[in-house]
Amino acid sequence: MKKLHGDGLLDSSVLEPFEVCESCLLGKMIKTPFAKSCERAFDLLGLMHSDVCDPMSMTARGNYEYFVTFTDDFSRYGYMYLMNHKSESFGETREFQSEV
Repeated sequence: MKKLHGDGLLDSSVLEPFEVCESCLLGKMIKTPFAKSCERAFDLLGLMHSDVCDPMSMTARGNYEYFVTFTDDFSRYGYMYLMNHKSESFGETREFQSEV
């Protein structure tokens, strides 16, 4: 732009700064990454992860449609319990606690 102005192809009114477009700035922003630090277990059964699966498209033997998983954060060992109804997850959690 300065070279074109110096050559006389642009007048001086074109070189004035434009207003900042907030929409353009927001569109160019990037998300900040997740924090690298996370809580990890230092011994067996120190931290457990659990998940309940929605109804499966096919039933397992015994007409089980759901399952709940428990994964130990330290050893990565997993446990799985089959269920007929999603409401049984609390009972399976109690059973898991009594077993370990």
